[in-house]
Amino acid sequence: MLNAQRLSSGAAGAARGQAPCARPAAPHAAPSRPLVAARAEASNGAYDGNPIMSGPISVGVGAAASDVAAEKGAKPVDRSKGLWTRCDKCGVILYVKHLKEHHHICFGCNYHLKMTSQERIEHLIDPGTWRPLDETLSPMDPLEFTDQK
Repeated sequence: MLNAQRLSSGAAGAARGQAPCARPAAPHAAPSRPLVAARAEASNGAYDGNPIMSGPISVGVGAAASDVAAEKGAKPVDRSKGLWTRCDKCGVILYVKHLKEHHHICFGCNYHLKMTSQERIEHLIDPGTWRPLDETLSPMDPLEFTDQK
């Protein structure tokens, strides 16, 4: 309704020989030069318009995790370690939890990714029925083979 009144008043003004009302500038329009930069240039690189901020201006979000870890002498923590893996064939990134639910088969190319022996046993054998035999059995070399290297 308000836009229709503006249009009709602008058209009526034009019909009476008056110039139509100019559209006001947006209240949040960006100035031609940033205000902080103009103030910083005026004060030789220091923003002195605010008593709290005095000295050179620097904009940043904070220290990166790798910078903080480098200062402490520790390795940066990789929180996504073990959550994601990449398909060896097509290169698509896969969520490990979903990959285990789908028996280590890639969603993109149906490639069968590697799985550990324990994971393979869990997929093949009913839960609670696996009992390994001869766990104390150790390897022997009755023929005394020797390596060429």
